[in-house]
Amino acid sequence: MQRSGVDAERVLPRVFCRLLGLQPKGPPTRLREHLDHWRDDPDALALIHALAGQSARLLVPSDREDRTGAQPAVETVDGLAHGGMIEVAHEALFSAWPELGRWIERRREALLRQPQVERDAERWDAEGRPDGRIYKTDIITETRELLESAEVWQCLAQDARIAHFLARDDADELAALARRAFDERMGDDADVRRLDLLRTLTAEGRRADTVQTLGAQIAAEQSALADWLRTGIETVIERFGDDLGEPWRWRRLRLGDLLAAIGDRREGVGLRDGLPDIVWQPVPEGDFQWQGGETRKTGAYRIARYPVTNAQYQAFTEAEDYGDKEWWQEGYVGPEPARSTWNQPNRPRVNVAWVEALAYCRWLTARFHERGLIDRNEAIRLPTEYEWEKAARGTDGRAFPWGEDYRGGDANIDETYDQTGLLFLRETTAVGLYPRNVSPYDLIDCSGNVWEWCLNTYDDPENIATEGEAMRALRGGSWDYDQAGARAAARYRLVILFRSSSVGFRLLCSVPIDH
Repeated sequence: MQRSGVDAERVLPRVFCRLLGLQPKGPPTRLREHLDHWRDDPDALALIHALAGQSARLLVPSDREDRTGAQPAVETVDGLAHGGMIEVAHEALFSAWPELGRWIERRREALLRQPQVERDAERWDAEGRPDGRIYKTDIITETRELLESAEVWQCLAQDARIAHFLARDDADELAALARRAFDERMGDDADVRRLDLLRTLTAEGRRADTVQTLGAQIAAEQSALADWLRTGIETVIERFGDDLGEPWRWRRLRLGDLLAAIGDRREGVGLRDGLPDIVWQPVPEGDFQWQGGETRKTGAYRIARYPVTNAQYQAFTEAEDYGDKEWWQEGYVGPEPARSTWNQPNRPRVNVAWVEALAYCRWLTARFHERGLIDRNEAIRLPTEYEWEKAARGTDGRAFPWGEDYRGGDANIDETYDQTGLLFLRETTAVGLYPRNVSPYDLIDCSGNVWEWCLNTYDDPENIATEGEAMRALRGGSWDYDQAGARAAARYRLVILFRSSSVGFRLLCSVPIDH
């Protein structure tokens, strides 16, 4: 075996799975196989050559049906054009060679396991592919290792149901499943196939780096497949507003990550011509109910539909004039930007201090003026608490942006703290994945995901002076707070230099307001 130059234990299954017959019970039997079967497997051919050599003679030409007198194929193993059949010299080899004997027992175990896997996959598919029927990650790993080492998996995986049922957290394997589903997408069940695929690609146990690698691979190699998946993800996001059920709610995290990796093209999430693409929602002048029913009034303004994303903030930190003192509050210089805890381009930017958010607004105002994207008499800034609360809850004083009651899955918060629900993702998600979390003015994610910096000081909501070090207000709750923090009237505060993985910000555009 050493003379073959290959890892016999690794290559042996690829050779002997074709040369022995095995049932769950009973001894193995000899089979014949054409050398052409291994034409594209040089390691297998090298092992066959070694086993058929003069010093071994464990594999021999098979002449049980063909006595043509041709030169034995195994003696010309490097000249495949001669063709020929080979077989094991004697059944005694199956027990005399310990390494082969161990593999035979593994294959027997795999053959015994195979019917159960087939039944479980069939039942899972018939019941609508519920998560509760999928094996746990460690069981999938153990089962796949057994089936693969016994050379049983390749045949089983021809059944798409089984391939999805036992899919591993592996980008290459998941990409192959995606290509297969895309190639088979024609017909009345095309949308069903796409949803089934998305469930597999974002199943429990999928790591963020796996999804990122998967999406990047698809985007680079097959733009049509990326478009097909993107449409499916956007359809699922829209249907989050309906009751898609618990399994899809848990998948929000990886659905957003997959969308980021293949390219999130939703308006208001990324860049356009190198600058943040902001979708502005108009809010009219007028009164609204503030906090405990008091009446307050705001002027007219426009406010961003989503919080600022990683991609949008990065345009600032990578700008040549990032450190220009024109953007920074007096007494502060452009600091080294903190790394966002989660770097997906479509997630809200976190780890941004109030002074950094303020500088971003000033920089973006200048860039938008240059492009004519806002009027010269307008400025981009942080919203005041009055403006934020009105945009988030409307004028009727509702408890949440969508109404009075919280339902499980309405926002990215910790639902387990007060037993509101079962969800606690423990991190941000891509913006816009909670379409029920929409305000009367069509703002998304005003509840949960990230706290949002406001312009004013916490102690005096009418103090919007940017000088000084007074604590600033935050609104909206976040992924690590319960529903109390997600209520539209909930207030929070932090010092202006504090960075947190649960704090981001949202933009407002209006004519300047007096201090």
